[in-house]
Amino acid sequence: MEKVSNEWMSGFESYNRWFKSLKLRSKKNEISKSMRMTYDSNLRKFIKFFRAGGDSEATPDSIIIWAKTQVQEDEADRVIELLNDFSSWLQGKDVEGYDKRVLTAKEKYINTGSADNISHGAVRGFITHNKVPLPRSGKKRARRPKVKKNDEDYAIFKPGKNGKEVADYSLLGQFISSLNIHDQTIMLSMLSTSQDPGDVLSLTVGFVTSQPEGDRLYWEGNRKKTDEIFRTFFSKEATTKLRRYVAQERRDAESDEPLFMRSPGKGLTPKNITVNCNTLAHKMGLTNGDTQHPFRPKRMRSIFRSACSIAGIEKGFINVFMGHKTDISDNYMERPRATLELRYMMVESYLTVFGADTSQEISEMKERVLEYSERQDKAFDLMYDLREDNKRLREMTENMAEQLGRVTAFIEMIGYEADLETGEVKYDPEKDERRG
Repeated sequence: MEKVSNEWMSGFESYNRWFKSLKLRSKKNEISKSMRMTYDSNLRKFIKFFRAGGDSEATPDSIIIWAKTQVQEDEADRVIELLNDFSSWLQGKDVEGYDKRVLTAKEKYINTGSADNISHGAVRGFITHNKVPLPRSGKKRARRPKVKKNDEDYAIFKPGKNGKEVADYSLLGQFISSLNIHDQTIMLSMLSTSQDPGDVLSLTVGFVTSQPEGDRLYWEGNRKKTDEIFRTFFSKEATTKLRRYVAQERRDAESDEPLFMRSPGKGLTPKNITVNCNTLAHKMGLTNGDTQHPFRPKRMRSIFRSACSIAGIEKGFINVFMGHKTDISDNYMERPRATLELRYMMVESYLTVFGADTSQEISEMKERVLEYSERQDKAFDLMYDLREDNKRLREMTENMAEQLGRVTAFIEMIGYEADLETGEVKYDPEKDERRG
């Protein structure tokens, strides 16, 4: 029986067809290293599941052949049932006809939500990307409303007295305050910038110390998940927290060392943050069965997006802050840093967890920012249009020069010579190549 490994799987046509299809459907025709590792891990588990059911020679290709046979015999529901059983097997439950899942040293049984995501997400995709059509499964869809409802039960933005939505960070503030100092700093950083845990943890000490002035740290980089460019800011609150963290916890560190460390010589990982938050959420009674808790690290990005919408930030600026790649964001991506910061200031109050009420100040500032930004946007649009016109003019000039060169060469070939200053044209029979 062959050992299930990435190298072994790569020798099968169905495996390679799967990744080829995934690349074609991605925006940049490529799959990040982390995503590929996740897909590989899920498929390895699925093959082991087949082998636990008695098919000791199961391979990626044999699984696809089996699935195609079920669909051809109008038994596609059997594939869906198998995915359901696979989900139960991942959780460590007893599945009739299958040996119980055996864990390696680093593995553990996973919860229902994660198991459903693997079975009805990545693994189902492995089958459908190999041109095996399957009916829709309600398994994965059934979980999403529960998560959404749980988030709504702990909503951050609520109707205010004046009819406008206001931010209520009282419970999230209590949650963050109960974390240790580096987790507090990381959570505020994710909330204020919209970036993922892995991106925040990639920062170095020098990122903070190289920007000693200014109310807000500026951050430009590429998202690890998609490699898309983002340009964003840390709020005043998060900036103060970061500078205090460096002064207290990392004052002796070199500038190229990781900003966040679990202990000397041991860096933090996104999993560390997730586990710490999950543990605290359980203690605070914020969990709801197998549903993700409302203050999970990944939700900070969603809160940032909602805050921008409530603050009236244009979609193009939101895309720049969050690192979303769309046609509309190309023009915004080139805006001056000052313009981006003005827009960020409009949403900053909605991203401030522990700050005082500055709603009146923010309202007045918003009017000034909008007035100034409108003038600046018009000037930038004009500059952009002029640059495009200049580009087209340069291309026309280059084309005309090329055509003139060809005409001049032809004229000289047939024995004529033109004086460009006087316009006089002379014919020299000895230079006429036609006379051979």
